[in-house]
Amino acid sequence: MNQTEQEIRQLLQESADILKMNNNDSIRASVRKLIETEMTKAMNFDVANALETSTMDDEEWFGVMDRMTVYISRPFETVNAYDAAFFDIAKEIMGYSLDNIVEMLKKAFFGLKVGDQKRVEEYFDSYSFWGSLNPEENNWTSFENRAKTLKHHIIDFMWLYERFEDYDSKYTLIALIKNWLKLDTNFVSLVKSPYKDYFEPDIFRSNRDDVFVDVGAYVGDSIVDYASIYGAGYKKIYAYEISKESYNALIELSKTGHDIYPINKGVGDHADWLVLEENDSSDSANKLKNEGEGTKVELVTLDDDIKEPVTFIKMDVEGAEYGVLCGARQHIINEKPKLAVCVYHGYDDLWRLPVLIESIRNDYKFYFRHYGGNLIPTEFVLICK
Repeated sequence: MNQTEQEIRQLLQESADILKMNNNDSIRASVRKLIETEMTKAMNFDVANALETSTMDDEEWFGVMDRMTVYISRPFETVNAYDAAFFDIAKEIMGYSLDNIVEMLKKAFFGLKVGDQKRVEEYFDSYSFWGSLNPEENNWTSFENRAKTLKHHIIDFMWLYERFEDYDSKYTLIALIKNWLKLDTNFVSLVKSPYKDYFEPDIFRSNRDDVFVDVGAYVGDSIVDYASIYGAGYKKIYAYEISKESYNALIELSKTGHDIYPINKGVGDHADWLVLEENDSSDSANKLKNEGEGTKVELVTLDDDIKEPVTFIKMDVEGAEYGVLCGARQHIINEKPKLAVCVYHGYDDLWRLPVLIESIRNDYKFYFRHYGGNLIPTEFVLICK
């Protein structure tokens, strides 16, 4: 760490204390401007404009500034054409305003075939975690959310790109960002994994003596894939599912294999009782909410609910992955299980879930794989070994 980085980290710590204790908007703006001025000098680009920091709240702003300090003493390095391609698109994003990005996405949307436009609208209408999209009502919320993630967190995507272990992962991230920025489907079509979701044989070769935890097990489709790839060498499978009908399907599935334990509970970062919110499109997209009418479902943490060591945690829980990880902190610290985490339930999950995992343990190897479609790329997964 060089002197400039140390000085800015110290300023950041002091500014964090001031921002927490002071409600004066003028003082808060001055503190942020001071940090951004020093950061601009160190980074050699206009930080405020590149990230459009004026539209960030204090918590988001502080996190981005803190994570940017890593590039003060160690600039992003491009050693081949793929690195250069990623850095070029990162600089391109920094050069646009939020409004520019939204307008680009609108133009790209209207350039799609009418049938594809309809598919995009229907998808965002069915799955609310991305934000709504209704061009007839001039509602572009999803594109606005996407623009903010790209603009505010391009530094986090730079960190993530460098953090990935292989160029399959890096190229997949390039393809996804190109899609998010321009609705480009060509690159996405080139990076779809040929393997079953979550289970990459180059990364996870076998399941010998696994204690596998499937959070968001649905009807057991991932368990079937897991067994078809690796066989019956696992030790035990815990299958968490909140929907009663899917849970009943898991019970039937458990009769076909050994030591499969269906659990009709939700998983998060604390113990509670929540309400099942059913999705009209698919039971696989059901999730939990804090209040309202409906079926009550118990919420548990993996740290509390599973007392034995675990070796593999897969999670696909419609945006609740952050809480699942927080509630599995001790398992992650103590046992370093393999992780396969869906990072597509909202734009920010792609950067904030790896950042969270890094804060719990910083010695995982990160990989990134895509299993979904090209027009609306979903089913992309962070794999940690």
